[in-house]
Amino acid sequence: MNNKYKLFFEEDEVIVGAIEGHTRWIAHLSDGKRVYQDDFRQYPEFEDERSYSTWVRLRDFCKKENIDIVGMTIQFRTNRDFLPENADGYYFCKSVMGGFGMEQNIHYFVAGCVRDGKIFVKKWQVPELIVMSEEEREIKENDLCLILRNKNVQDINEGS
Repeated sequence: MNNKYKLFFEEDEVIVGAIEGHTRWIAHLSDGKRVYQDDFRQYPEFEDERSYSTWVRLRDFCKKENIDIVGMTIQFRTNRDFLPENADGYYFCKSVMGGFGMEQNIHYFVAGCVRDGKIFVKKWQVPELIVMSEEEREIKENDLCLILRNKNVQDINEGS
């Protein structure tokens, strides 16, 4: 674990124990390491509740340490779906659908990658990892769900 960002680069017993009942993502980094989602942990030193999100902490880590995501896996138990490698960026958020008369809310992972200046996402029903839809989205500046390659962040900031 990286103490400053509280990221896990190896699976510990808590992460391994959570595989059985939870869907997760694994980010593959340009330095050869992997980061394992661990949103179920809470860190009292993070005052902002957004910081409980492993994705937000990974976004900060990538920006400040000049590391890029080069691949991503979505996993439930032994079922895995791999996003394209070496994309211009990666996108992740959680989503939930509920309504009057529904007995249970439906939870989703929305994840994808950036190609040709657009975000291409899939929406998986979790924990089962059933693809419910696919769509194209526009890139929005300062989107907490989006982690762009550091070169692409510089290009956007320079207006190219």
